[in-house]
Amino acid sequence: MTKDFWLAPLFIVVVFSVVYLGFLGGSYLWDWDETVYAAAGKQMFERGDWVVPIVTAKSDGSYFYGDKPIMMYWGMIVSFHIFGVNEFAARFPSAFFGTLSLVLVYFLVRRIMNSRVAFITACCLGSAVFYGVESRSVTTDATLMFWTTAATLCYVIGVFKPNRTTNATNSSVQTTQRTFFPTSYPLCLLLYFCLGMSFLCKGPVGVVLPMAVIGMFMLIKRLPPRDWLLTPPKRSPVSVFVRSSSDTIVTMLRPFNPIHFAKTVWAMRPLTAIVVMFLAAAPWYLLVHHQTGGVWTSFFFGEHNFGRATVAMEGHSYPLDYLWYYPLSLLCITFPASIFFVPSLLDMGRRMWLGTPFRDGYIFAACWALVYVGVFSVVGTKMPNYVFLGGTGAMIIYAAFIEHWLRHDELANKCWFNVAFAVLTVVGVVTAIALHFLIALFAKGDYVLYVVPAYVIVTGITLIIVVNTAKNRNIIAITMFLAATLLSVLILQFGAVTISKHQDYKKMFAAVDAECKEPVYCSFGQFEPSWVFYSNQQIVRYDADEMPQLHKFLSEHKNNGYIITSRNKYEQYLTTEFGDTLREVTTVPYFLKLEKTKDNAALGMKQRELVVLKKM
Repeated sequence: MTKDFWLAPLFIVVVFSVVYLGFLGGSYLWDWDETVYAAAGKQMFERGDWVVPIVTAKSDGSYFYGDKPIMMYWGMIVSFHIFGVNEFAARFPSAFFGTLSLVLVYFLVRRIMNSRVAFITACCLGSAVFYGVESRSVTTDATLMFWTTAATLCYVIGVFKPNRTTNATNSSVQTTQRTFFPTSYPLCLLLYFCLGMSFLCKGPVGVVLPMAVIGMFMLIKRLPPRDWLLTPPKRSPVSVFVRSSSDTIVTMLRPFNPIHFAKTVWAMRPLTAIVVMFLAAAPWYLLVHHQTGGVWTSFFFGEHNFGRATVAMEGHSYPLDYLWYYPLSLLCITFPASIFFVPSLLDMGRRMWLGTPFRDGYIFAACWALVYVGVFSVVGTKMPNYVFLGGTGAMIIYAAFIEHWLRHDELANKCWFNVAFAVLTVVGVVTAIALHFLIALFAKGDYVLYVVPAYVIVTGITLIIVVNTAKNRNIIAITMFLAATLLSVLILQFGAVTISKHQDYKKMFAAVDAECKEPVYCSFGQFEPSWVFYSNQQIVRYDADEMPQLHKFLSEHKNNGYIITSRNKYEQYLTTEFGDTLREVTTVPYFLKLEKTKDNAALGMKQRELVVLKKM
């Protein structure tokens, strides 16, 4: 094995462990996703329950369950045992799997391209701001990234020949079998076991999309020659246009020929896949189905899979003509490396036309990115993080362009670097303008946050100067990596901790604890899972049509019953229902929640207010 075989992964682990673990517990948990998962994980830990994720009780006596499978909760339970119940422990599994995923990406890209492209891909991905956010958050994405990347690595090991060179011009990246699927049965079993673990991370989407990426690559590579399309057309302009148009259409449709499609699916050993994934994932699904009387199963597969796919949920509604939504999301997810989006595509297109040893690697990376964008573009509910895993494919293409540029072998015009860094500068300016309003609304007085956009602007201008004056491109590349990594540190550590100081939920509960040793809370018209996590108890939500239940709660807890609600809900409903019998115990700003105002606040909005009430 070459020296860089282990040095590069070691470098990746050391650097990005610092980025992801630094000040990991320095900020409070963020609503909604982080706290809903952390609240369920914390209560599972306290109950000693490894099966059912319960967030809180509902007013009708049922439960509000965590809407994701068990893998993430298992990680938190183990982490709580090691580090105690706190923000660091809740986020540690994501940081752990996020770092390990970069190592898997390195070995994967090393196989389909070469070690230099692999190292650049891992560095670009690790320094991407959004990847850092997911690797420092209590969400499923980092864990899912690990298992799907592990499955994909099994695939490329079984299909692509080993590549021991670092020079792209000498690399040999060719598949080993005409089936384009691993012939090693143990490797096939490991691939589907990893996908079974993915099913325990996020359900069907953890299996369907990685297999769609692999399947799309196989559909393209397994196509038979099309000699009948290669005969030269007649020279009349009309015939040339007709022939080229039909050739394009046929080329796009050929992979989906029903017979070809069925043969490709069969080559992927679907029976083995079903058996292995069932043995890996089914035990927990059967247990949770039994222990919840089928409620969790219906909730997860019905509402959060079929429901999200067919209709827009939770306000994330965009019509199908918003086809720009996920391409734009992918650019944001892969920022700052995405500033090279245009030259990377131009470089890849020209190499595919002229011939390149990276041909199969490019096809695989394109399938990786486009399958995620294509599938989620037709899904009813749209959120940027849905195409998070597709960002790896885009990063491979960016990294290949940078690797060619380092060897003075780029096919895109050199002016694109100036354009890319100019775009980075513009992003800094736009961020500064947006931050002006955000500070006015949520972080009054914290003008130190302007250091982030200022850094982006200065970095963009500096890189324009450096790229036009420095002769050593390796120095330029190192500068770009350090700049991107420092940007992640500024946003993920400095920015997050600074903004989090304006979350006052702990102060809210401390004020109540000061007058009552064992308070019992409910909420009215509002609910945040963070209240469950920080109050150390389940908090039932009551709405305007449940006033009798709210009266019952207050009568059962005359001395220690407290209501959490927003100021507008209190004035709109509770003052009418209870008159002046409710006393305000404490008030805090409702973090990141806005309401219209008639004064001159930013954008005509102001932060809402939370109030804790007690019946006198």
